[in-house]
Amino acid sequence: MILAFTGKGGTGKTVLAALTVLELTERGAGDLLVIDADPDANLPDALGVEPETTLGEVRERFKREIEEEQLPPGFDKQAYMEYLVMTALHETEDYDLLVMGRSEGRGCYCAVNHWLRRVMSELLPRYDLVIMDCEAGLEHVSRGIIDGVDLVLIVVDHSRKALNTARRIVELIDELESEVEDVRVVANRVTDREYRVIRREGERMGLSFLGRVRPDEELVELELRGRPLTELPPESKARTDLREILSRAGVL
Repeated sequence: MILAFTGKGGTGKTVLAALTVLELTERGAGDLLVIDADPDANLPDALGVEPETTLGEVRERFKREIEEEQLPPGFDKQAYMEYLVMTALHETEDYDLLVMGRSEGRGCYCAVNHWLRRVMSELLPRYDLVIMDCEAGLEHVSRGIIDGVDLVLIVVDHSRKALNTARRIVELIDELESEVEDVRVVANRVTDREYRVIRREGERMGLSFLGRVRPDEELVELELRGRPLTELPPESKARTDLREILSRAGVL
């Protein structure tokens, strides 16, 4: 199963992606691949890990070595590229993590996206579950990053902008005929009263909701202290609510 988190920036998609990884690893859910496809690369901090390199960095190294003709004549460039990609894969006891990162300097981000699509086609069959934290907004849809995803969870907060972004994501997935099995919405950091309003307005836009995650003081304290979300206890509001959502979605 491939699960992708997306939505407007600042809605907390990275937090929910990290907590999903925590729920899955505590249950021994199988071989798990975690992909941070957001160029801001905040997921490692949330998980409390420090990858040595990113996909963007190894892509720049490969490009530089080709341009400077550092590789011997007849060298198998495809095999070398695959080797470099594997060096960007950070292995833990519970999951493997691939961080997309950024290219060096200015320029189009399309090249790293292209590499990510190639890497995903090679890596995904090796895993039972894949959790992806996508770039905020619509870029991951227009560039085909989420093609083949089983479930896209669009994270919204109590802002109209977040609902509008969710609607555009759904519309773009339909327009591009992306190979996505299901698209649902999760409201994050909202009270039950706020959720009733958000769901009513969202459903008028044609959005389908899976549930809400309430504001969590314990989670806020961890983030402010710069602590990983792996320290959040199972009985916390955020983890309790997210478990219900993931169970409803068939992830747990």
